Order: sequence, then C-alpha cells, then structure tokens
Amino acid sequence: MIVQCAWAVFTFTINDHFIDFGQVNIGESKFGVPADNLRLTCRSDRGQQWLLQIKGNDDLSSGSFTLPIKNLQYFGTYANSIDDGFSLLDERSFPKDTTSLQLSDRTFYRSDRSGDSVVTGGTVVYLQFGLTIPDTQPAGTYGTNLIFTMTE
Repeated sequence: MIVQCAWAVFTFTINDHFIDFGQVNIGESKFGVPADNLRLTCRSDRGQQWLLQIKGNDDLSSGSFTLPIKNLQYFGTYANSIDDGFSLLDERSFPKDTTSLQLSDRTFYRSDRSGDSVVTGGTVVYLQFGLTIPDTQPAGTYGTNLIFTMTE
C-alpha cells in the first residue's frame, strides 16, 4: 500500500515588525515610510482566492494623548512574483490613493481567483505608510499596533 499526503501551503510573512516615522512636526504629514517598503510575502497552493487585510488595534497613543488611527494611512506600491518578477498590480489589487487605517479589517490586496497559484515562490505585496499630525496635537512619541490577516 502506498499512501501519499500533500499538505497545503498557506503562509504569510512580513519583512519588518517596526515602522518608524522619525520626527514629524505638528501640522505636517510624512509619507513613504518605510522607504524600502514593508514587504508581505504570501504563498498558497490551495487554488482559491485569498485576501490581505489590515487594521489598527487602537488609536496611536503617547501617555494620555491620543492620535486617531485615521491619521495613519497606507498605500500599496506594487506586488510581484518571487519567481519571475511579473506585476500583479491591477484594479482589484490596491487602493489608488492613500487609505486611512481603521479599527476594523480593510482588504488591501486580493489574489487572482486561483490564489496566485501560478506563483510558486510566493506573491510579494509592498506597502508604505503616511502620517498626518494635526496643528493641535500635543508633542510625544506615539505608537500603536497594526494587525495583518491573510484569509480565504
């Protein structure tokens, strides 16, 4: 008797776990952080469309001061294949402009209907972030956590 088992591949990794805007002055915005992009590598051989979602777990805070999560924006720069570098960016993939983060899941990338299954090495999705500081915001070192989810 010969028994073969095939385990499905459904993985997701992030190249960095910390995004640092450095100093942003009150009343100003800073975009394009990190300069070399946050890279999310996704692999699936299940043949089903998958989604990448993002949300903030809370508003940004510095001691007792808060900055609304909507002041933190994200935008997709591009997506490609580890195998051969072809672009998967199209109308279904990314918002065209910056999108404010929310405290609930927001889909920012959709694979093709086959789950990008032709991409055996994985699909890499590149993101950057922007931050807007209101004129009335107290100075401080603000932080929050972002939650990424890959789901079918």
